[in-house]
Amino acid sequence: QEMSKTLEEELESELETQLRLNSDLQAENHSLKDQVEKINKDYYHKLIEMEKAAYKLQNELKETQNKLKTILKSNKELETELDIYKSKLREKEFEIEELTETYNQTLEELAITCSELDGLKDFNAESTHRLKEQLNELSQDLEIARDKTFNLQNHSSNFEKTEKPKLKDSMVG
Repeated sequence: QEMSKTLEEELESELETQLRLNSDLQAENHSLKDQVEKINKDYYHKLIEMEKAAYKLQNELKETQNKLKTILKSNKELETELDIYKSKLREKEFEIEELTETYNQTLEELAITCSELDGLKDFNAESTHRLKEQLNELSQDLEIARDKTFNLQNHSSNFEKTEKPKLKDSMVG
């Protein structure tokens, strides 16, 4: 009896485990069915989107091919214009070379002229400096001469003031 109880308990335990496992499997099966259904719906929607995209791409391909034809035609016209512009460019480059040569010569002449002007500027600065020194010397000489004249005038007027009364006194006395 004990053995049968133990066996019964083990079987019940095994049964519970199997029931839980069965329940889990049924839940997983239901979940997987939902996922399959969802995947099928998504697939259908994606298929419709892909067909729309393929149709759109076919239309874009036709438009692109038409644009390509237009561009190729334009390209031929542009190549012709490019040849014309290249010819004009060569002419302008020749003119630029001539102008550059003229400008370079002018710049050389200008540099020489600037150098000469710098020399004249230095010479004028030296001359101006010498003339200022001479002017300062002459100003000092003039000041000295004025001082001498002023001193002589003061001396003679002082002499007249002091000597004239003495002379008058000596004549009277």
